[in-house]
Amino acid sequence: MENLLNYVHLRRDIDFSIRPFNEVDMLVCADLSYVDWDGIVEKDEVSLEEACRKYLSLYSEEELKSKYTFSMNLPHLIDALQDTIRYGNIKLKNYKKVYSDEDVIQFSVVTLVLPDGSFVISFSGTDGSITGWKENLMMTYSKDLPCQILAKDYVKKTIADIPETSYLFGLKKKKVYPKMYLTGHSKGGNLAMYAYLKNPKLQGYIESVKSFDGPGFADGFWQGDEDVSKITNYIPKDSIVGRVLDHREQTKVMDAQGSGLVQHDTLMWSVDVKDFNYCDALTKESDDLLEYVNKLLMDRPLEEKERYCHLIGELFDRMEIYTIADLTEFSFKQALSGIKEIRQLNAEEIKFMFEVVKFIAVQSAPILVKGRK
Repeated sequence: MENLLNYVHLRRDIDFSIRPFNEVDMLVCADLSYVDWDGIVEKDEVSLEEACRKYLSLYSEEELKSKYTFSMNLPHLIDALQDTIRYGNIKLKNYKKVYSDEDVIQFSVVTLVLPDGSFVISFSGTDGSITGWKENLMMTYSKDLPCQILAKDYVKKTIADIPETSYLFGLKKKKVYPKMYLTGHSKGGNLAMYAYLKNPKLQGYIESVKSFDGPGFADGFWQGDEDVSKITNYIPKDSIVGRVLDHREQTKVMDAQGSGLVQHDTLMWSVDVKDFNYCDALTKESDDLLEYVNKLLMDRPLEEKERYCHLIGELFDRMEIYTIADLTEFSFKQALSGIKEIRQLNAEEIKFMFEVVKFIAVQSAPILVKGRK
């Protein structure tokens, strides 16, 4: 099966003028939002090739492994983009990063300027921090998280900052808006959808929104009159992340390697020379996982859901798990100790906590084992 890395290598010498920018190229843009461009990409434009080269010069192979626990191939993608005709003329600008343990914010975004002048605003998904995972849990019961507000404001500012262009021999000025796309993987896909939906007056400037296995929204988010015609969520056949919460956008199902949560990694998705390889339907495993997660957490009343999410966060704190990499040392004995330290739990809550631990262990094991190789 060909994946994203194969596609980048295969298309490296083919300009966008010959093979136009497509959904797979959009996924490349989505994955690039995970890269910490701090100190490399700021307000002014820098070429993607130069940015990748500078980034790889800053870290050793071991440091890159620790930074990308859930996608060990991402550094290889960055490396592959250093010297290509297809991607060499893409520019990066306006990188923004906000991180706060106290306020539970893990947010980053970058704008890519394509050779034809189009903008791709790419929002990062969850990184390896537990803060990012706590933020994900908050999405199950909260409609307007700080990261979502940041995404909405970033798009609004990007459009407002488009400079005026002179015409009629300089006698008049007007803004000429480039084509604009919003994208992101996982939580980043949710942020892209949120930024579009919460900027209704600016939707005319946006060509499309491409979410890659992005979760939906908490109960009460949808008002019923939203225009979702420009939004597409691409999900692997075993998807769970891209199916949780409330969705209204159109969905496309892709073929993928691995099973369960392993398929959340974009490097597991099947592609050909110009598009993804699609499936007619989701798998039974996807349906079974969704049913289990809904029963475990999503179908609970709002107040109960919020309390249970706080319990998960407290369990991580008690177990001294601060990054996903810490799960490599995870043990049920450690989890039991952590649960016992959380006082005033009733029998139902204790059962819930054990179910969460079991689910995390089963779903994370293949990913973390792969990451240690």
